[in-house]
Amino acid sequence: MADPSYTCRLFAKASDETARFIHHKLMTGVAVACATVIVRVALWHFHRITLTWTEVLINLLIIAGSFGIVLLGAFIVNLFRAPPLLDRKRSEENAALIERLNVAERSAELERQRHTGGDIRGTIKRGYVDLRTFSDSNTGGDWIILPRGCLVQFYIESVNHNDQATWFKAPETKLELCIGKACFYGMWQRVSHSLAIRDDTVNNKRLADIFENPILSFNRPLQQGIPWNGYVGFLIPDFDRALLEGKTDMSASVKILIVDTLDKVHRVENDIKLLIGRLCFITEIGSQ
Repeated sequence: MADPSYTCRLFAKASDETARFIHHKLMTGVAVACATVIVRVALWHFHRITLTWTEVLINLLIIAGSFGIVLLGAFIVNLFRAPPLLDRKRSEENAALIERLNVAERSAELERQRHTGGDIRGTIKRGYVDLRTFSDSNTGGDWIILPRGCLVQFYIESVNHNDQATWFKAPETKLELCIGKACFYGMWQRVSHSLAIRDDTVNNKRLADIFENPILSFNRPLQQGIPWNGYVGFLIPDFDRALLEGKTDMSASVKILIVDTLDKVHRVENDIKLLIGRLCFITEIGSQ
């Protein structure tokens, strides 16, 4: 025996489809038929044709009967169309429910991960881009001109919000830099302590790598609540240098992914103003 609720939904779906069919298709036919009758009545009124009220009534009954027959036929056809339509609707509802459950599950997993291991949250305060780089291993003690791409340095202020100490894997730090619709990806590079920045808005102009912060010295982990600040550097090999032409700064969306020794990824991202060509040697600005 059919499920009463399914039977009700079947007839309701057939009725809805029939009403939609009538609205889109039959109403035009009814309007044409009514217009035909009106024209015939008008011609009769002006004595162009001979017409009796019986003929008018018969025409109206034919229109009404035709409408009823088509209506009944459409309903019967839609009774056969309704089951697959109901199945498709149920499948779409199930897919939407599964998607909501997956979103809730992912949110729960992210919340669980947040409370597992460290939880580094921070802000990118400023950034600098240059077409040169410098390595402390460079015995010549001079700039290395990059043949392509660029070097970027970002200053981060962050803190560990969990009560679990955290170590980091600096070489696995990743960067996504977006300027307008153009996005670029950077490879981590250690920040040289020989470098500084020409930025009057900053008191301490010396660069210091965040992974060499004194609070992490002697392989100590980052404890809860202790500020973890410093610079992180990246090489962007495919950077479009045309974006820098004629500019001293530009707006950028920055996302930095920091990986700890538990392979947990900590995301630091926000929009900043990226200053261009401000890197220099520490000896050029004094020992600030």
